[in-house]
Amino acid sequence: MTAETVEIPGYIAGTWDIDPVHSHVGFVARHLMLSKVRGNFTKVEGQIITADNPLESSATATIDMTSFNTGNEQRDSDVKGENFLDVANHPTMTYRTTGIRQDGEVIIADGELTIKGITRPVELAVEVNGFGPDPYGGTRAGLSAIGEINRSENTTVFLVEQNAHRALRLAHRGYVMQTGRITLSGSGSELLANPEVRAAYLEGGKR
Repeated sequence: MTAETVEIPGYIAGTWDIDPVHSHVGFVARHLMLSKVRGNFTKVEGQIITADNPLESSATATIDMTSFNTGNEQRDSDVKGENFLDVANHPTMTYRTTGIRQDGEVIIADGELTIKGITRPVELAVEVNGFGPDPYGGTRAGLSAIGEINRSENTTVFLVEQNAHRALRLAHRGYVMQTGRITLSGSGSELLANPEVRAAYLEGGKR
């Protein structure tokens, strides 16, 4: 029986440390169900092993959660707080591959992402950008990966006057913020039924 493999032009087997200076860990998140917020984590470390057979390769990465950055200091502080990422108690998140496979023309990395002590499976679509020499006489490997984190079991939504009713109907959990502080939280249904929330955010409770 012949092991499955994939041909990658210029492929080099080896062990590669993730270069934090030339690496980018970015994300796009839905904000208030209306717009998208883009940001990144500025500190990452890890290792990638490209095996002789590319489909036997592996990778690990550790991301410093305190380096969360969206360009908005107040929002970054809120997200890093105890109600969201809780970086004081969970300063890192980790990813490790559990297998590499080819799906049509796409290379998929199956793996496990651990955030706040909770581990869930996450698939990444991998693109091999190439291998080649760097200006310092060494060799570099360039790879990109993109995936989606399914937060359906732990969705959080800020209450706002615009579309708050629709957001809460779909949300698992919501938070009311005033002057940058969370003053009330609960499940979407609990907040919908709360008379203070309805009076303040849902047209005087008429919906």
